[in-house]
Amino acid sequence: MWRVGLLALLLLLSLRALAVESLTWALMPIPGAINVRDDQPQDGIIFELLQQLDAQLSDVAVQYQIINAPRILHYMARGRNLCSAPYQRSPERDQIGYFVPLLLSQPIQVVVRATDAQRLPLINGQLWLDELLASDLRGGFFMQRVYPPKLQARLSEGLQQKQLIGVNEATNSDRLLLMLGHSRFDYTFEFPISVVGFARANPQAAPLRTVPLADLEQMPVFGSYCTRNAWGREMAARIDNAVRALLADPQQVQALYQRWLPVESYQTYQPEIQEFLRQRAQQSLSFPAP
Repeated sequence: MWRVGLLALLLLLSLRALAVESLTWALMPIPGAINVRDDQPQDGIIFELLQQLDAQLSDVAVQYQIINAPRILHYMARGRNLCSAPYQRSPERDQIGYFVPLLLSQPIQVVVRATDAQRLPLINGQLWLDELLASDLRGGFFMQRVYPPKLQARLSEGLQQKQLIGVNEATNSDRLLLMLGHSRFDYTFEFPISVVGFARANPQAAPLRTVPLADLEQMPVFGSYCTRNAWGREMAARIDNAVRALLADPQQVQALYQRWLPVESYQTYQPEIQEFLRQRAQQSLSFPAP
């Protein structure tokens, strides 16, 4: 009789194991967001948020893979079952994936070598995009990245007039900061959290300084994409439920902001961050059929 009971227990466990859904997070290494060591994610505000979300997905078996951005998008376009982060939402990506908002970011800022900060064309202590692009400084930017609309609209013109250098993102998202440190150009555009993460990981690198743009105050939303198929639609809905469950008590997520953002930045943007988390906890998403 005990053998029958044992067999029944093993069958039940097997059925439960089969019922567990598999989720592969394809992650891009980004300083401060997803920090990588020995080809494995270690920490960072996005990676630690995903770990908090994974704890809400009790019926999902999660694994993480570090993959470069072009390959991730290629896999997604081919219909491979995966989710990826972090991304800003774009119409092109909406064609191949389902977007789930996760975090509100600081505005993108200008980054210069600390020794060159005095060369910036400040007006009454503020930096404006038109003045920057009209200066004798040369900037660099990622060709594949989604920038704020006002900045995005100026990139092609800046390339044509040789005010800007377009760089392929390739496999390392800190490439711009490395090139800036080696004086390949005079400035770039980056989020402060990535600059802080880069400095922590590269203490020997040339010191960098971030400077806000007075006319680029938009705080972008970063989130995840899951492949636009039946599997991805269901997984995106599960992740959305996990986000809202986690933000029912937002203290864990607020602690991530405090840990990874510069102190002055968190203090400046804390009201907007808290309002975003409050609204996101109440926002239930719906996803169209593939």
